Amino acid sequence: MSESVLDASSILTLLFCKPGHESVMKKLSGAIVSTVSQAEVIAALIDGGATIEESRTMILSLPFEFVSFSPEEAVIAARYRSMNGFSHLAFEKLASLALATSRGLPMVTTSHDLPPEIPGVYVENDRESSHA
Repeated sequence: MSESVLDASSILTLLFCKPGHESVMKKLSGAIVSTVSQAEVIAALIDGGATIEESRTMILSLPFEFVSFSPEEAVIAARYRSMNGFSHLAFEKLASLALATSRGLPMVTTSHDLPPEIPGVYVENDRESSHA
């Protein structure tokens, strides 16, 4: 049973042991991840010097389920994008919000770029108070 949605920032925090990674680790069991977030993480790892195969191996070694981005979630993401305070967000963040909304799950993130109130979604911000 799914318990939360992880976004790309939370996965990268975990992979690079950044502040907040311990908290994200506690959320791995039962977590789901959008394939849009999967692509974002792989791209970030490649940007950091990993090969495609190394990046793929790293992300596939983590114990969560990948969920394909659906047509319903595309509409939800577009709706979020059109809302005041959301236009600056990366599409990956909108896709994660859409997945959380469609499944009625909390979204786990370590970024601070989300508006404080998001209709229909509880956001768990797992970034520790120290800013890296």
